Amino acid sequence: MTEGFSATVRAEESLSPHFEGCKNIVIKEFKAPNPDNPYTLEDYQNEVSVLEVLDGHRNRLPFSIPRLVDHGIYPDREESQPVAFIKMTELQNSLCKVNMDEVSPAQWVEYSRKLGEAAAALHQIPLTDSDRSKLTRNPFEYILNRIKRYDSNAQQKEIIQTALSLANELEGPSVFIHGDLGPRNMFGESLTSDMTGLCDFCFSGLGPKELDFCSLPGGDVHKKLFIEEYMKAGGEAPNQKNIAILEAIFAALEKLEAADRFEQAMKVANIHLEAKTPENFDVPPQDEGIAFKVK
Repeated sequence: MTEGFSATVRAEESLSPHFEGCKNIVIKEFKAPNPDNPYTLEDYQNEVSVLEVLDGHRNRLPFSIPRLVDHGIYPDREESQPVAFIKMTELQNSLCKVNMDEVSPAQWVEYSRKLGEAAAALHQIPLTDSDRSKLTRNPFEYILNRIKRYDSNAQQKEIIQTALSLANELEGPSVFIHGDLGPRNMFGESLTSDMTGLCDFCFSGLGPKELDFCSLPGGDVHKKLFIEEYMKAGGEAPNQKNIAILEAIFAALEKLEAADRFEQAMKVANIHLEAKTPENFDVPPQDEGIAFKVK
């Protein structure tokens, strides 16, 4: 779920003794790389709100989360677009950097256990009315907005209409969801050690709990392991209808993005051909496109 998002994280000076157990802070910068990117400042504003809400529930979580120190928009940066920043406490250990294609079956079990426990803890946060009023982003609406961007031809419109009609069939309550669970946002000594922290809450908000299940790496076997560990940790059984709907919507988005990449590549190729091909050279007809449909 990283479309339209550009952020960098760097370390800064030591913290005051007020933040026990934390030696440093990190600065996360949010930049808009081009005028067509409408999401970056929303990502910044959302992560600030989420960290403020989670701060009141951190004692319920079995892992650490960053503590908000400061935030704002740089007033003196010579940029064409605003650059926002968040200062937050640095989590212990490091991110679990791993090639998921090289994970053994035993590691998958442990990885699923950690993610299942993390998701169950997040989904069971007892949000107050005040908390819910601050969590203004619906990660699922964010996905739908990405889908709507591709409304440019009949084939894409058909895919979009199918996805939007499926979205109306989702059932169940909205809970706190992370929105981007995975090893790149997990802290720990290794993939099989205890998870010590979780980061990157710019896509978090209220939505169907099954949305966190559909963003996981791996296939159906790994998802089954995750759900088993999720329920062992106290999470409610997922709605299988919601999972099927969300998987179809994610598949629709992937097809739209693939078609867009193909179209952009064809445009670049045609520009080069027009620049290099002699006038009497027979250029083969352009590909009329690929039909994509949601099964």
